[in-house]
Order: sequence, then C-alpha cells, then structure tokens
Amino acid sequence: MLCGSTGGSSRGHTNLIRRLLLATFIFLLLVGISEAASISVSSNPSGADIFLNGDAVNMKTNSVIENVYPGLHYATLEMPGYRSWTTVVEVKEGSTTYVHHDLVQKTGSIVVTTTPTDAAIFVDNKYKGKSTTILKGIPVGEYTVLLQLDGYLDYSSDIVVYDNADTRINHVFEPLPTTGAIAVLSHPEGASIYLDGSQAGITEALLENISPGKHTVTLKKYGYRDDSTGISVTIGEVAHVERDLIPENVSATIISSPVNAEILLDGVVIGNTPYYGTFGHGKHVLLFRAQGFEEFSNTYDIPYAPFSLSVELVPAARQIIAEARGKIAENEKYSPVTAKEELDNAEANLEQGEYITALESAEKSFQLAGDVDDDGISNALDMQPDVGNTFLYAIPFIVALLIGSVVAFDWSRCRVRPNLTARIDEVSKANVDLILDLVMENSYRAMVCTVSVDGKFTEMLYEPGSHRISLSQLSPGSHTVAIELEIQKNRYGTQSTSQTIEFSLP
Repeated sequence: MLCGSTGGSSRGHTNLIRRLLLATFIFLLLVGISEAASISVSSNPSGADIFLNGDAVNMKTNSVIENVYPGLHYATLEMPGYRSWTTVVEVKEGSTTYVHHDLVQKTGSIVVTTTPTDAAIFVDNKYKGKSTTILKGIPVGEYTVLLQLDGYLDYSSDIVVYDNADTRINHVFEPLPTTGAIAVLSHPEGASIYLDGSQAGITEALLENISPGKHTVTLKKYGYRDDSTGISVTIGEVAHVERDLIPENVSATIISSPVNAEILLDGVVIGNTPYYGTFGHGKHVLLFRAQGFEEFSNTYDIPYAPFSLSVELVPAARQIIAEARGKIAENEKYSPVTAKEELDNAEANLEQGEYITALESAEKSFQLAGDVDDDGISNALDMQPDVGNTFLYAIPFIVALLIGSVVAFDWSRCRVRPNLTARIDEVSKANVDLILDLVMENSYRAMVCTVSVDGKFTEMLYEPGSHRISLSQLSPGSHTVAIELEIQKNRYGTQSTSQTIEFSLP
C-alpha cells in the first residue's frame, strides 16, 4: 500500500509540470506573433529631447520611435528654455501613432520703476520702452538692463529672469554732476591745503564741489617749503594731487675737541669743525673722525629751530694703552722690556697731548708684548722668545736641502742608460741572423735580454756587447722579432727598454 501510493503521487506531479510548460510555450508564441508598433514624435520648434515612459530614448524631435509594444505609454518632451510637456499615447499593434506639440517658451516679466519716471529702458542694448512699466514675455535667462534719463546719471544692472516670475528693478536717478573733486595727499601728512589762495583743509583730504577748469593747490607745513601745483578739474571726476614736501633747512653750528675733526652727514663729508652751515630738519646720522682719536657717531633729530652741537672725541691711545698693559701682564715671564718702554712713551705722549705719537707707541707696545724679539712669531710659539730666530728656523730647510742634494747625486750616479740596437742580417733564403748591440752606461747589478720570434721564446742574453742570433727554419712570409731588455740597478729599482723588428722571407 505504501509503495503504490508513492507512485501515484509522482505521476501527478509530472503531469502538472508538463501542463505548465505547455501553457508557457503557448503564451510566448502568442506574444511573439503580435506585431510591434511605432510612435512618430514632432514638436515646434524641433530638437526637443524625447522620453518614453520616463526613459530617454536618445532621440530628438522630429523622430520616429520603432519597435514599441502595443498599449498605453506616456511621452515627454524637454528642451532648454521651454516648458516640459507630457502626454499619454495609445499605441495599436502594427500601426504608427503620431504625437505633436507646440512647445511653450519659459518666460517671465521685468518690472521697472524709476524716480523720476519716463526713463528709457534697454535690455541687452535693445530698446523696450519707458518707465514705469512691466516688460512681459521675456525669455528666461540673464540680461543687462540700462536705464537712461536726460539730466541724470545712467544706471545699469545685471538681472536674471525666471519662469512665471517677476524680476523687479527700482531705481532713484542721481542728477548729472556739475562739479568735480580734488584728492590731496602730502608726505608728510598734516599740511594745510590752499585752493586758489583760500584754505580748504588739511592733508589727507578730498575737496568736493570744485568747479570745472584749472585751479592751483598750495601745501604749507611748518619746517617745509611751500609747494604749489596746477590741476585741471573735470565734471564728475576726481583729480589727484600727491606731493613730497621738501624740508626747510635750519642753521647748524658744530664744534669739537680736537678741532678740525672731519664731519660726515648721512655718510657724506660736509666739512671740518668748527662747522657753520645749514641742515634739513629731521633725523640725520653725524659721524666725527680725527687722526689719533676714536670715531664718534650718533643719530640726531634736527629740529625746525637753529641747531648747535659740541662733541669731544676720545683719544684712541687710551684704549690701546689699556690693552697693551694687559698684554704685558700676560707675557711677563718672557721679560717684555721693550714693550714696557714703549708703553711708558705712549703714556707720556698722551699726557702731553701728542695723541698720534701716543697711539703709535701704544700699538708698538701691544705688538712687542706678544712678540718680545719682534721676529714675527708669538712668544708661545717661539723657541727662543728673547732671541731673533731667523737662522734657527732656517736650519731645517738647509738640512732638507742638503739631504735632497745627496740623494739627487746618488741617484744620478746609479742611473743606468741601456742602449739597445737590433737589425736583421739575411744569410740565406731560409735562415737569417739577428744582430744585437747591447750597451750600458754606468754600473748595474744584473741584466737580462729576451728575444722572441712570432711570440715564441728564442734566446736569452745576460751580458752586454754585440750578439749574433741565428733565426733558422723560418717559413716564407712575414715575421716579428721582439727584444726586451731589463736592468737591475744598484739602487732605485729596475729600468727596461724594448724593440720590435718586422721582416719578410720570400
């Protein structure tokens, strides 16, 4: 019973699967038999993008969409600057459905209000009427609107027009100017401004409502020269005046101790003390120098009033004397007697007002304190600090020179000059002789001369003189004889020479 029941259930399942497969085949057959249709889409203007059932078909109007299944579809047209349009299309089997639409351009309005009214309106340089007004049906996009009214300044504005929206311009005109302006700047600032002789302000300033034409601007500031310049003023424009004021010189009196000190003003020599002249006011660098004295430099702010200055220079010997005294103390173990004498001279001359001589003695004392024998070598490095050591320092060079001379003489004496002469002496067509002359100049320890023919060892000689070497049993043709002579010298190594001879046998 169990087995029979199982067999009946399996056959039932098999029949069900067969029926489903048959139904599927019949459905696919019916669908394949139905004929495809098409949709012809056009617009005014043409060139709109076509979408079918929300998907782009990558086509523009006017075009025909092929292979469309029958049924309901919705088509959409889109084009920049125009409003999108969508419609439902019923497509019938095997036929062409026609769709056409007059695209509606996207437009907005420009509302122009002015005070005063009656201004000419230009949109992208095209006249559109007078204010106040509403300009309707303006395609969406960016525009430049220009408003013009006699007796007033022109007004221009960049605007954007949106679909089904108003873009508003509200402008109050400014009357055309009848005057100009002058911007005045001075260096330094704070100068009084006089326009055509009348005071008009303090720099930096903008002088407004100035009648057109030529004017004179004068700048005045205490401590500076008056500055006047002509300027032309144009209606509606700003003329510019910028001036560098020149300082007014003030009288200056300068004295110094000692007298006749050289004076440099800002790096330029202007004379010697006592000095009576003029300076421009402001900050200046004055430098004073005199022989035998330390230089003195300082920055002075010269006022607008007369200027006087007294300078006392410091003798340069004072500092050098102090340094020499310290140097002598450091080198006391070397007995710097001469340095002490020069130091005494420096101090005496300084006391007597001999500043240049005092400076020279102080410098000499400082130098001798560090080099008591005045030989150019400091005490610490000097073998005999209290003795002139020119000869002592020359001894190593003399010894080196003598040693070099001995070595050079010995090398010349031991030099060997080998002289090698070789030639071919033909004895017969098959045999030739090699004649070697070996000459030696000066004595030597040993020698060896090697002879090779066509790269093969032939003979070796150990004595100088004339030698005849027979080269027998040579084949016809070209041959090469190589001779190498090496000499072992008594000293200084070896010396060698070589020679090559080429010959031919018939």
